[in-house]
This record gives sequence, structure tokens and C-alpha cells, in this order.
Amino acid sequence: MFGGTFDPIHNGHVALVRCFADLLDLDRVHVVPTRTPPHKATSQTPGDMRLEMCRLALEDDPRLVASDIELRREGTSYTFYTVQTLLEEDPLGKVYLITGADMFLSLTSWHRFDELRELVTFCTVPRDDVTADQLRAHADYLESLGCSTFVAEMDLVRVSSTEVRRRAAEGQPLDELVPPQVERYIAEHGLYRPRSE
Repeated sequence: MFGGTFDPIHNGHVALVRCFADLLDLDRVHVVPTRTPPHKATSQTPGDMRLEMCRLALEDDPRLVASDIELRREGTSYTFYTVQTLLEEDPLGKVYLITGADMFLSLTSWHRFDELRELVTFCTVPRDDVTADQLRAHADYLESLGCSTFVAEMDLVRVSSTEVRRRAAEGQPLDELVPPQVERYIAEHGLYRPRSE
């Protein structure tokens, strides 16, 4: 499972989930747009549009699935409840929870962490401001608490949703930042353009 606002999903997200699917030989990766994220401001783009962009971005890889599991649930999108639902749907499944490096470092503050750690393997990858050594040290700490962890080594695609929104607002091409079908969707729906347009 990989959750986020995905406003919009971009090439970095897609490369990340593909890499984990390969490294861990996963049957399925649920890419889950949040309804109301606990760690950041609510997205301005409606959930159904963010979900559709995820679906378009992932459609060429049958292992990757855009899931509306959190958009269907009212209130704050806590990962614990999403994982519970996934396990109810597939009781024999094993859940790997993919997080950004910053989120990985904050896991012990997550809602119902003591129960969540019993249900998942926490997965992450280094980025510019958080090194592999820092993540491995934190992984050791988490494992001392009874967690299962996996720190991957991979070259991240350097792109952010903020950059995509900025370039879309300026009418710049997005072809290096998002999959072509997502770029078309953004253009067709006028997403991220100034309101006067």
C-alpha cells in the first residue's frame, strides 16, 4: 500500500511503486489517495479526479491498482483503518506499507501505531534530505519495538506534485513530470490553472 494526496500523481510516485513491486515481488500495490490526510493540508482537487489520475498513471501495470478505499470513508484518513480493511478483504495477505522518508521517521507518532506495527512491514527509500544511514538507524530502532522494516536503495525520480502544479498553472509542458495520460487529463480538465481561466 502506498498512500498520499497524489495531487497529482507523478513519475516519481509511479517509479517508486514499480520498484517496490519488483524488489518485494508483490502481487499488487494499492495506490491510495487520501480523503483527509492527518499530516498535511487537504487537497484542493476533488478525490474522484485524483483517483482517476492515479488510475490513468498505473493502467499499464496490472500489479498497480488505484484504490478508493480512503475516499469512501468519512473523516481523517488514518492508515491503520485502511490496512485493517485490506486485510479483511484478503485475510491471507501480507501488507507492505510504503512511506516517504520523512513519514518513516515519524511512524511512532502515527494513529494506533502499536497496533499498526503488528500488521505491516514498513518500507521506505532515502531521498536528498534523509540518507540511507539515517533510515537504517531508524529501522533498527523500529525493529527494537517489534516492527518489520525494509529500506530500499534506489535512484528516485526527482519530481514533486508542487512542481507539477506550478508548471501546470504556468501552462508549461508536464511531459517529463507525469505520465502522458495524466498530462492530457490535467489539460482537459484545466487542473491547477488560475481560477480566472
